[in-house]
Amino acid sequence: MSKSTTRAASLAVEMVDDPQRPGEKAPAVVRRANGLDHLKSHGRLTEAQAHAGEAFVKLYELANGPNLRALDYGRVRVDGGRRDYGPGNARFKALQTLLETREAIGERSFYLIAQIGGKGRSLSDVAGEVAKEFGMSASAARAYVPARLTEALDALAGHWGATGPARAKMRAERFDTMPAA
Repeated sequence: MSKSTTRAASLAVEMVDDPQRPGEKAPAVVRRANGLDHLKSHGRLTEAQAHAGEAFVKLYELANGPNLRALDYGRVRVDGGRRDYGPGNARFKALQTLLETREAIGERSFYLIAQIGGKGRSLSDVAGEVAKEFGMSASAARAYVPARLTEALDALAGHWGATGPARAKMRAERFDTMPAA
């Protein structure tokens, strides 16, 4: 796989040591890291930004994920359990929420979050694309993308109603990182 190839999902199957049979390997589903994970692990995202990014990734995966699932037609519903109409409704709701989000935070913000968080592209891949599109140097693009991504996550957290301590913390951290005039 080339470096610029987009990862369509943030889950992968890898062979890991089998805990029940020492010395043998077993397949396991693991979560791939994305650019949001990288920024979070280096302390460059606030709590509200990280939560907004994680919520976006879940919605993005639901909206773009496969429709495969086992159905149990013989299952007995008890106590008025709700009828499950399959993945179509959840997927439609996720798509609708993503469209509303794109309108609220803007095309460029949505693009960055979708590419880095949703598709799992690296910050450097997106920075290279931005450099070509806007005619900026590679180093300027590498500085621009993470800064613009954190602004986009701020907008996303605000749109989704980050309130209370998370919102106050987000605002305080934004002003603490601003350069002195």
